[in-house]
Amino acid sequence: GLFEQGLASSSNRTYSSAKSCYFKFCRDANLSPYPLSQGTICLFAAFLAQRGLSPGSISTYLSAVRHLDIQSSASTTPRSAWPYLQYVLRGIKRSSQGGPLQRARLPITPAILHQLHLVWDPRSSFLHLLLWTTASVAFFGFLRLGEVTATPGSPPSILAESVAIDSHQSPSIIRLTVSRSKTDQFGKGAWVVLGKTDDDLCPVSALLAYLARRPGPRVGPLLIQEDGQPLTRDFFVHLLKEALGRCGIDSGGYSGHSFRIGAATSAAQAGVPDHIIKAMGRWESEAYQTYIRSSPSTLAAVASSLAGSIGRGTIF
Repeated sequence: GLFEQGLASSSNRTYSSAKSCYFKFCRDANLSPYPLSQGTICLFAAFLAQRGLSPGSISTYLSAVRHLDIQSSASTTPRSAWPYLQYVLRGIKRSSQGGPLQRARLPITPAILHQLHLVWDPRSSFLHLLLWTTASVAFFGFLRLGEVTATPGSPPSILAESVAIDSHQSPSIIRLTVSRSKTDQFGKGAWVVLGKTDDDLCPVSALLAYLARRPGPRVGPLLIQEDGQPLTRDFFVHLLKEALGRCGIDSGGYSGHSFRIGAATSAAQAGVPDHIIKAMGRWESEAYQTYIRSSPSTLAAVASSLAGSIGRGTIF
């Protein structure tokens, strides 16, 4: 119904899993799931923390339970009205900071892309061409991997028929249409622009080479395998980690999001203006700044830059 459509499909799946976990917890603990009580929710939060869930994930689970309460048409109590729960959540957050640190997601950099290009030689096989094109488009398009690959219950957001090329004689710009994304739940759509480079790392050259060999008519998901099936996120990430291993790189810190993180990081290091980075990544807030990975030496160099600018600026 309309109530279920109030959440994105991905959120519905997450909430469904969280609700099932809550019901099982209540059964095992011989607690009544309804009506919601501060005591039950505190116990559920502590249970999730013991299972190793992060504070952010626990907050998502509690939001799902509140959604369940709203769905049941029971009288809902805002979380802020339960002060004891607030202290429990603060305690969980502080205790998690003293535990093992979560492994940060690392950026795919241009240097790593060069190594992947050697492993996935696009001239060696169609699969390698597909994988290299995916990596190039994801990086240079500042894309979420789920926008170019298929995930369970969610087809890719970029279709082959949405590809627009500025010139067939001398192509230098390709425009892709992203029909839906994490921050575009109502499907307004957005453009992603890929530019030609004079380098092996060229998304335009990669995509054109792939389109020339793409099987079947140019309709449906942009990135497909030789049998016509969409390239899935899980399959790509599996092969990505395998390729990183062949490059001698520990793949543990890398994920599908590493391309978007790497694009933002590399752009910032190259001096690309903030508003351009925001436009490329389709960020409406300053959230992109959380993706930028700055090394200590880069941060330390800011002092020298500031010192060197003294006397050259305009005094207001």
